[in-house]
Amino acid sequence: MLKALMPVATFLVAILCGIDKARCDVFFNMLLVSVGVVVSSYGEIHFNIVGTVYQVTGIFAEAFRL
Repeated sequence: MLKALMPVATFLVAILCGIDKARCDVFFNMLLVSVGVVVSSYGEIHFNIVGTVYQVTGIFAEAFRL
């Protein structure tokens, strides 16, 4: 489920690098995606914090690459 955060990470990195400008409509859409990921991941029986950190690090590394 964490791979669904890729567009959010890419948008945030683009804003941080000055490639894109923060817009309220896009921010709202990204917020909805993030909330959906959190809701779907909540209560996962096999949750592992180390794996989650690795996955999120990989997502942001891919966002910087793009």
